[in-house]
Amino acid sequence: MRLAVIQNLPLEYYPPVTNLLDLLSREKALDVRVFSVENSKNRPPYSKEGIQIVRAKVPQPGQNLISRALLYVDFIRRTLVGLIRFRPQAILYFEPHSALPVYLYSRLFSRSTTVFIHHHEYYEPEQYSGRGMRLTRLAHLCETHYLFSKASWISQTNPKRRELFLCDYPGIDPEKVHVMPNYPPSSWGLPNRAWKETGKPLRCLYLGSLSREDTFIEPLVAWIQSAPHDVFLDIYAYNVPAETAAWLAGLKSDRIRFFSAGIDYEKLPEILPDYQVGLILYRGNTRNFIWNAPNKLFEYLACGLDVWYPPVMSGIHPFRSEDTSPRVLEVDFEEMDRIPFEKLSQRGNLGERNVPYDAETAVADLLSHIRNHSMS
Repeated sequence: MRLAVIQNLPLEYYPPVTNLLDLLSREKALDVRVFSVENSKNRPPYSKEGIQIVRAKVPQPGQNLISRALLYVDFIRRTLVGLIRFRPQAILYFEPHSALPVYLYSRLFSRSTTVFIHHHEYYEPEQYSGRGMRLTRLAHLCETHYLFSKASWISQTNPKRRELFLCDYPGIDPEKVHVMPNYPPSSWGLPNRAWKETGKPLRCLYLGSLSREDTFIEPLVAWIQSAPHDVFLDIYAYNVPAETAAWLAGLKSDRIRFFSAGIDYEKLPEILPDYQVGLILYRGNTRNFIWNAPNKLFEYLACGLDVWYPPVMSGIHPFRSEDTSPRVLEVDFEEMDRIPFEKLSQRGNLGERNVPYDAETAVADLLSHIRNHSMS
């Protein structure tokens, strides 16, 4: 079966997509072609033997609306021409940003093509009215007027986001709306080295996008700089506003290191086991983030790190664990002086917790749907 995968966002920024493509490449009955865009943050381009990837140019920061629109039109043109030539029996697309070429191909060239949809994020309906969302708003109209009803599969990343999505679009058949979490590969199930070392400083890690406005990085840094405890923080983040990056680079602290180039996803299993604590710092400024259980939660857990997260992130509450390790602990990052540091910095005789969060399990349902379609 010919399967087209479409994402109008750089593949390299979304490990759940590249993990899925890795698994799709093992499906001998599938001929997979990917339509995406280049990345502008110097990430190594993703590639996989047996999968052809077609990339369009991506807008650069500061480009005006006309330039951005022309690049989006070019993505639509390249993808639509590619679909006409490839003639896929099924299309899987990610996020509303990618919907327009799918809509045009389905309406004008192949109404019989099966459509699968996955959302990395939950979008509140009012978000589509925001500045900079004109093109995404147009693409989303194609979803609501045609693609949502046509799709045989729609997925969100957790049950609460699925619930919110169904409340926003009550006309959609709930039977075809699924949950597909963002988990790392099963090969990441590695023993943690840092927790085995006694008498060592507490080593904390932060991965991912970061800003002073949307995260609790400032109070955390202030606590680490003034804390009487031996606690260190490494930050691996390449998606950082210039002002935040300059502030981090200017910190005068031998306890905090900022790696502005980030780290390649494939190297994470090598470094994660050298930390005791993985941090999640989002302030929950939107419902999307309040109900987010981010990739890094499961990446940290897979490598045996405890996870500290702010109480506002309700999407992490179901994974909370204080009595078994690795622990998932609520921490008020604006009241760090009150945390029970001695308790959090050692595990004592805690029992081991099963961590059943792997990509193979997460995408099994979708792969089953795709396989069943290929045999029909």
